[in-house]
Amino acid sequence: MKKYIRPLVILIALIFNVSAEAALSPISVNIAPPVQFPPADFNVTGIRGSVFWGRHRDVAGVDLALGGNITEQSFTGIAVSGLFNYTKGTTNAIFTQFAGITN
Repeated sequence: MKKYIRPLVILIALIFNVSAEAALSPISVNIAPPVQFPPADFNVTGIRGSVFWGRHRDVAGVDLALGGNITEQSFTGIAVSGLFNYTKGTTNAIFTQFAGITN
């Protein structure tokens, strides 16, 4: 029995090994940081919906916000916002906003 425990623990550790750099979510719901799911250090690949604004590392997909959108590194997709779209890194997107700032 003991000879099976060690390989089993190693196998479980390898399967569930998650790096902080690989934090990924298919959906994001935000009111204003830090009241958001998932946290700001996650990448969102899918859809991000924000009441005031949301802040994430990388976003790919559809980004909807009443206030604005903030992306720390890169954004790829379609962004629709009320006031602003702000990406600190690279942008490959179609932006639509009522009024405001686009970087």
